[in-house]
Amino acid sequence: MENIPKKRYKKILLLSAPLIGAMISQNLLNLVDSYMVARISTAALAAVAAGGIINWLSGSAIMSLSTGVQQLAARRLGQDKSEELAFPLNAGLLTGIILSVPFAYIFHFHARDIIQIISDDPAVIQEGTEYLAITFLSIPFYGINYCFRGFWSGINKQKIYMATIIVIHITNGLLNYIFIFGKFGCPALETSGAALASLLAPALGTVIYLCIALKSLREKGFLKGIPYESIKSLVKLSIPNAIQSILYALSYFCLYKIIALLGTEELAAAGIIINFALVCYLPALAFGMVATSMVGQALGKKDPEDADLWAKQICKFCFVALSILSLPFILFPEALLGFFIIDTAVIKIATFAVILLGFSLPLEAIGLVLQHAILGAGDSKKVMILTTASSWLFYLPLAWLLGHTLNQGINGVWIANLIVQASLAATYMYFWKTGYWKNIKI
Repeated sequence: MENIPKKRYKKILLLSAPLIGAMISQNLLNLVDSYMVARISTAALAAVAAGGIINWLSGSAIMSLSTGVQQLAARRLGQDKSEELAFPLNAGLLTGIILSVPFAYIFHFHARDIIQIISDDPAVIQEGTEYLAITFLSIPFYGINYCFRGFWSGINKQKIYMATIIVIHITNGLLNYIFIFGKFGCPALETSGAALASLLAPALGTVIYLCIALKSLREKGFLKGIPYESIKSLVKLSIPNAIQSILYALSYFCLYKIIALLGTEELAAAGIIINFALVCYLPALAFGMVATSMVGQALGKKDPEDADLWAKQICKFCFVALSILSLPFILFPEALLGFFIIDTAVIKIATFAVILLGFSLPLEAIGLVLQHAILGAGDSKKVMILTTASSWLFYLPLAWLLGHTLNQGINGVWIANLIVQASLAATYMYFWKTGYWKNIKI
């Protein structure tokens, strides 16, 4: 019995390592993007930061299908229904394409109107319009890719996701270098070049995913008929996921507006700080995705005690990992900022906020893993309510109070974040401990 925990931790590491590898590659490319864009201007850096949150908001409903696909695929694997294993993927792809294409078309032609909601700086508006008009066209590709990500994670094939996402990110980085600075005979497109890279790289990922699926999943039902029951189950699970994702992304849209009202330098600083946060958040998300799969598979086998053990062990593993990863933010904030930001005023603005970020990340690890464990159990509604309430009823009002009313600036925004992450971690721990999730049917 003494070796059982060690074996389980080994499995957690084996399942999460490919996802963490993929997430780390994304983190590095995000930072490389910021490094390149910062060489254009502070306005360009602010515009891409705002554009990133707008893209997240615009595609959040489509990307939320990923969690539903993962939940259903994990249950099918646990129930040993191999001939229907790809049905959730079929349902996600069909639903995603129907929804995403009109969204991309509409948003493309209203890019200027949308960026003006966040910033009234003419330079940011000009750069942001050029960036968004192109990147909005990538929404269908991201929707498809996220469905594949959810499916591969749900059936413990994270290595496929890792390999593909690394190719996507390397492609994005190379295209950024070529298009932004005008290398190898291409004109220097600057911000538009960054946007073009962000369109072509996920398109390549979609092609790769489809080729792999056509080769390996046909016998498991891939693209064989319209899976009406799977669509019905997916929609049932994804409506709360979509509402949660939209409201959560919209809350960050409002947060960026709060920061933009502080100034363009603060907006540029926020973009870098959030990229730093992703260095830890995305690996934590990888652990969360493993928790979704393992809890779903255990409940598919009708073993809630095993599901409980998986969630607790993954949570402990993630907490330790993020505690270690957050140390550089606490100990060397100015050095890290100085590598990516040229403007010393922006570095000064961001330094203490980065330290606050370092203290909040281990707490976020707890909440994130238990949130995904509850999703794996099938309770998307509770996650939606908790996530939405924490953002709209607590984080945004507190960020405004501390940032503007009490004149704490961008530091106030991250003090609010620290308080909210601690509260969320405690709340998810309470709900998981009650064990209500053991009897959820999906």
